[in-house]
Parts: sequence; structure tokens; C-alpha cells
Amino acid sequence: KQYFEEEARYHARVSLGGDQGLGTLTVAVRIETDLGGLEPGASGRLSLWVQSAQGLHGVNFDGTSDPYVAASLRPRTLHPPVTLLTKKKKNTLAPTWNERFHLDIKQNLTALHVLFQVWDFKLLGSDAFLG
Repeated sequence: KQYFEEEARYHARVSLGGDQGLGTLTVAVRIETDLGGLEPGASGRLSLWVQSAQGLHGVNFDGTSDPYVAASLRPRTLHPPVTLLTKKKKNTLAPTWNERFHLDIKQNLTALHVLFQVWDFKLLGSDAFLG
């Protein structure tokens, strides 16, 4: 569990929405392969750590949001398709999730991308995209 802190090269603060200033998301990713490297065809374990976000936009009537993160593994040809969801955090623009996900990937890890999206939970209607 400590490798995320020790392996800083897998740690990133991602700007949501590019130049649109939609806030930042802090995540960490670690890949452990069965071949010892990312050669074509390598399979292994993918670990994601969704830590926190800052500066999110408020879309609720009180100026806050109820954010959660959806981490989708791409390409969509991954069978079965995988989307991981954090818990939603109520009434905040600076949530801390500190949630870890671990997946054994039996397909080519070199073709895999992770798309992180932040959404605002809506009890009624569609959730709102935050970044």
C-alpha cells in the first residue's frame, strides 16, 4: 500500500478541462506486468489511486457539488468494459476520496488508457459533467 508514496513518477495532478479551469484531480497509477516491463502483449496488475480534487465548479443551488470520479479503461474493446466509480462526496468543491482500485488485466497493457472524469451526482435526472 505504500508504493504510491514511494513511486512518485506514477503520481499526477491532472488539470480538468485543460485551459477551461475546471479544477484539478490528483491520482496515482501503477502497472505491474508479468513480463517485468511494458513489452507488447504484457498482462499484469493495474492499480489506481483516486486521491482528491480541488477547485471544482459548483452546480448545486447552494454553489457546491456532489462529486465522484469515473475511471474508464480504454480501449472500449476491453472485454468486459470496465468503469470504476468512487463514492460520491456531498456538498464540496474540494473532495478527498482516497480510494484505491486494483485490476488484473489479461490483455495487452500497452494498449490500455485510463480516462478519469469527475461528475456531479444528481438524484433526479442525468449527472452533470464537471471535468
